[in-house]
Order: sequence, then structure tokens, then C-alpha cells
Amino acid sequence: MRCDGSCPSERWSSFCRSLVAHTGWHWMSERCSTLRQFPGPPWTRGALANGLRWLMAALAAALAVWAADRFVRRWMGTEEAPP
Repeated sequence: MRCDGSCPSERWSSFCRSLVAHTGWHWMSERCSTLRQFPGPPWTRGALANGLRWLMAALAAALAVWAADRFVRRWMGTEEAPP
């Protein structure tokens, strides 16, 4: 099946996706300009340390998921071990 826009349904689908993306862009830019009118929270050392802790926790969770995936794939025999 080719996806070169030769079919009318592909052109219609592409048009609808671009219209939705364009509308979303304007919606987000309006919200951003409204949000910039309000002051943000102060950046303290404690807030930065807390953000870093959450980032490390997310990284550790991603590493655990990756390791579990590798283990399960090897256990099921769907992936060969590297040399």
C-alpha cells in the first residue's frame, strides 16, 4: 500500500490532522501567554534538590523496566545474549 497522497481519503486525513495540529498550536500559545502573566514559584535549593531526586527516581524506574525487559526476553529465548 502506498502512502503518497493519491487516495482522496489520505488527503482528507492529512488535511484534518494538519487542521487539528494548527488549532492546537494556537490554543497552546494563547494559554502560554495567559500563564506568563502570573509569577512562578521561587527556585530554591530545596526545590531544585527535590526535582533532582524525582529525576533520579524516574531514571531508576526506567532502568528497572529496561533490565526486566531484557531478563524476560532472554528467559523466553526471544533474544540472543551478546557475545
